[in-house]
Amino acid sequence: MYNNIPFIIGKIFNYSEYADNLLDGKMFINPLAVFGAGELWKPNRDGNKIKSKKFNKYRDDLNEGLIQNINSNNPREIDQLITFYNDIGGIPREANSVGEIDSRFLTENVNCFSALFYDTKKGELCNNLDDKMFQFADKENGKAIVIFDVKSFLKRIICTLSRAIGSYFWMSYGLVDYDYEIDDNAELDEFTKEKAYSYQQEFRIAINLQGEKIAIRKGKKDVVYDSEMGTLKIDIGSIRDIAFTLPVTDYINYMFPQDFMWIKNKKPDILCPFYPPFRTEISYMCPLMRTDNNILIGKHAMFPAKRNTNSFTINRKRLLKTRSYTPANDHFFISMLELYFHRSLDICKSNADHAKLEQMLTGFVYYMKELGINECAGINVQNVDGKLQLSYKDLNVHDSGLIDYADYIDVPNNSAKLKPTDFAVLVTLSNQTSFDEYEYDGKRYIRIEVSEDGILPSGNEVKAGQVVLVEVSKVEFLIPEFE
Repeated sequence: MYNNIPFIIGKIFNYSEYADNLLDGKMFINPLAVFGAGELWKPNRDGNKIKSKKFNKYRDDLNEGLIQNINSNNPREIDQLITFYNDIGGIPREANSVGEIDSRFLTENVNCFSALFYDTKKGELCNNLDDKMFQFADKENGKAIVIFDVKSFLKRIICTLSRAIGSYFWMSYGLVDYDYEIDDNAELDEFTKEKAYSYQQEFRIAINLQGEKIAIRKGKKDVVYDSEMGTLKIDIGSIRDIAFTLPVTDYINYMFPQDFMWIKNKKPDILCPFYPPFRTEISYMCPLMRTDNNILIGKHAMFPAKRNTNSFTINRKRLLKTRSYTPANDHFFISMLELYFHRSLDICKSNADHAKLEQMLTGFVYYMKELGINECAGINVQNVDGKLQLSYKDLNVHDSGLIDYADYIDVPNNSAKLKPTDFAVLVTLSNQTSFDEYEYDGKRYIRIEVSEDGILPSGNEVKAGQVVLVEVSKVEFLIPEFE
């Protein structure tokens, strides 16, 4: 929608002290679950931690984390999905549409901004923001930050994370696409929202801290990860040289302070978006169903979905969008791609990972070729007489600081330990594609024949050839209250 349009970014705050914190470079970045239907740990009066989530109809989007939306007008697919969801939790069959929420997205740390677009023909920023943006802040006391050098802002975040964590993270950023309705058949990601939200003109920065633990270099206090809340704090240093603050009403109407009026007529750099090139092969899903009156989300009906046997499936939609920016000439994009590649190399360190490394290299070379990039991260791709020739430097030289963890402090990453139900794991240990249902003493059971050995989240072991009858209990629903 907004391809190749120059823009700067801004952010609205309810309180001036929050705006001042960002000016000082102190960033507090929530997981995506905060904006959607996910749950967060919060302390109760006794000091113990309980999960709670209050839905806010202005800030929250129940589609956050949604990776697949299926229209009820497609009877074959909708019946198949509803039947499966009904098996695992008794979800009602009457639905307008069905979706799959990817819990991996919900644990990603995401920072949201508004894009202020520049009209190249008029030589000025385009109009003002929609008045609906007032929903996000107090008209009288709200403050906003305008960041007019977006690349410098992104560089400071990346450098701060790299110094503290090494390459064991990846960061992506770009404008949100508003290109689907709730009754569309669509594949989605964390950069896709419904058309109804297009007035937000959102620009997102997504940070993914991979693995069961996060290793932070000793003495580095500018990156703090809360393993219970899933929140990330980053101190990138003052950004007052590339940003300024103003009342939220002035921000929405583009009434900049006199000292910064020149920004309205200065063409910003075109920023090529960076999205993760590959899809992950296994994600944890929980079903979302829309009925006439409610949106139902099965909180305890998570199950692992294996998307593809290839660990490095190209995200085709994002590839095509990125290609429209001609990224081969964008040095900033190339440096981001190198960072992502080196992170991937650091994950593939052991001999057992050679097959994964080979898959990743194949996918990465294809990605480079599609984007017209001939050299990146020591890999050189040339088309000689119509044939692809590949050469690369020593790929064993990764982030040497991470090979020895002596200089790091380990922080557990609890968000990476999401457990599906026993039934979900049994499904993955079985070759069955359909399940016989039984009823006994008023309770429902599913018959599963196990095809390989495994251990269930409950700790019970199962063996190949074993037949297991699993009681199917009703799913607890999170039903947000809309005012």
